[in-house]
Amino acid sequence: MRIVAPPTNVQATSPTGQTTTVTWTASPETGLTGYHVYRFNSATQTWQRRTTTAVTGTSFSDNTSGLSGTVRYMVRALKLQVSYSGSYFNLSLGAFGQIAITPVATDCLGVPSGPAVPGTPCNDGNACTTNDTWNASCQCTGVPLPCNDNNPCTSDGCTGGTCIFTPLPDTDGDGTCDVVDGCPSDPNKTAPGACGCGNPEPGSACNDGNPNTVNDVVGPNCACAGQLVDCLGVTGGPAVPGSPCNDGNANTGNDTWNSSCQCIGSPFDCLGVAGGGDLPGTPCNDGNSLTINDTWSLDCSCSGTPIDCQGTPFGTALPGAPCNDGDPNTGNDTWNNACQCVGLPIDCNRVPGGGAVVDLCGVCGGNNDCVVASTCYSLTAVGGNPDGEEAENGNVYNNIGSLDLVFDGEATPWRGTSWWPCAFGNIAVPRDAPILQAYVQFTARGTGNLSPSALNVALQASDNAQPLGFAPFDLSSRPTTTAVPWAPPTWTVPNASGVAQRTSDISTSVSEVVTRPGWAPGNAMVVLIEGEGRRSAWSWDQSQARAARLCITHASLHGLPWVCWVAPLCREPPCDDGDATTGNDQWTSTVHVPVNRSIVPGFLVERLDREPRAMTTIHRPGTMCIKRIVPARVCRWIALVCRVVLHWSGRPAMMD
Repeated sequence: MRIVAPPTNVQATSPTGQTTTVTWTASPETGLTGYHVYRFNSATQTWQRRTTTAVTGTSFSDNTSGLSGTVRYMVRALKLQVSYSGSYFNLSLGAFGQIAITPVATDCLGVPSGPAVPGTPCNDGNACTTNDTWNASCQCTGVPLPCNDNNPCTSDGCTGGTCIFTPLPDTDGDGTCDVVDGCPSDPNKTAPGACGCGNPEPGSACNDGNPNTVNDVVGPNCACAGQLVDCLGVTGGPAVPGSPCNDGNANTGNDTWNSSCQCIGSPFDCLGVAGGGDLPGTPCNDGNSLTINDTWSLDCSCSGTPIDCQGTPFGTALPGAPCNDGDPNTGNDTWNNACQCVGLPIDCNRVPGGGAVVDLCGVCGGNNDCVVASTCYSLTAVGGNPDGEEAENGNVYNNIGSLDLVFDGEATPWRGTSWWPCAFGNIAVPRDAPILQAYVQFTARGTGNLSPSALNVALQASDNAQPLGFAPFDLSSRPTTTAVPWAPPTWTVPNASGVAQRTSDISTSVSEVVTRPGWAPGNAMVVLIEGEGRRSAWSWDQSQARAARLCITHASLHGLPWVCWVAPLCREPPCDDGDATTGNDQWTSTVHVPVNRSIVPGFLVERLDREPRAMTTIHRPGTMCIKRIVPARVCRWIALVCRVVLHWSGRPAMMD
């Protein structure tokens, strides 16, 4: 690469400090494109080029206003080099020079140390100003000539040093120019007043256009009104159309003057209402639900045609008379005062209106004599928390806030739909004990419900359920008994602990556990709940007193009473088997006879019947004693007798 010869003898001069002229001796190099001039920036410690294009001469003027002290310059020669591989611009080394700048103040005309400084006289070229001087911004300004005739209806101005006063427009010609006239288009007013421009003021004479008035004047409301001459010819009198009067007829009311100044009243109807619609021949209501077509008679009596509760005119189905409500579970059916056929519920002794109910032991009117214990067990912490949650990802969390049954109640529900466990220890229920009732009782933590709530409640199918752990999927992987559906209603009251916070009866699930070969009193049970929705309950960590409880009611292994039920046995209604090739279709002879309760789970039931043709059957635990094979010919009452026998190897043995 060839080195270009630099310029020499760089000089800088600045008479005023505003502009600096940089000169140099040309480079001896031939074929130069020109020169570039650079100034050193002391703040950034870099050279900055001042020329936008190469200077072809040997001088350059640089704007140095605002600079002071030593200013350094560098000039470099520029040449376009051409070779076989192409062309490029080649710069020489720099030649340097400097100048010490001392700023010189200039006056308002740009003259260094000139006399045109702020506050000195000048000439702004305007004949309509006086006392012209330079201001602090070096502007030449003067004081306007005082052209003011103090007349609001003239436009004051100055032309060529002479004041000119031009009259302003007066549209309505009332002698007041528009700029000060409040009503420029109303020659009668210069201000809107109370009624506005174009309108006369209150107290002014006017014409309301009504021939029935006199002394018309503008009122305080700016309306033109006169005094009415009333229907009796009195000026300003009260007898005006629409006002009360007396037509002299005792059979009318609400007498008023009409627009023709006639006094007219409205006839009274049967209810004494002037102008009312309750006239003879029109519908009315005599207040008797057992009449129809009620109407007003000529003497204003309201009466109708009598009907009975079945809508039959002059019928016998009257309140208090017998009827049939179609419900086989009621008796002594009668029509009530509202014409509803209502019967008395038949109790378990077949007595209409009786109060006997089947107790937990299956005895009609019994006192739960077979119940040995009804105990509520609290959560038991064995080796850790007795409740918790298993998230959708399988992680188990025991130290939790509220129990979310079962969808996560966090603002961001990261746990999703969970499994919920509760562990109860030392359950004092004997093996094979008849479980009459069982449920889990919760206490509402809040009202953060998510509906619908459809839950499934089961127990761990183990002889002695192990404590809750932390292993992934520890809860959902446990074997379970048959699940019982539970659809809890919405929990609206915090801290409530009633029927709404109680699971469905899970006695069948508890029975599946206590009838296991390895079950023994004192063993532990784990309840598992899953499903969808959310109900928020107190957890063991939040309050042990309000945490979940398992309530179990059981009977003794001995001493269950004989239980008798009385049930109707009737012919079935006609049927159609849907086969076009058959006729005289009939129901089969299997008749379902409902009873009052399920058989105690965990035991067999042998049903005996008083009729020799009856078929004795044995029902499995948890089933209903409901089937009997008899000819379906007549409607009659039959008595079924059931007794509990112990499930044992070999032939069943009777229990006392």
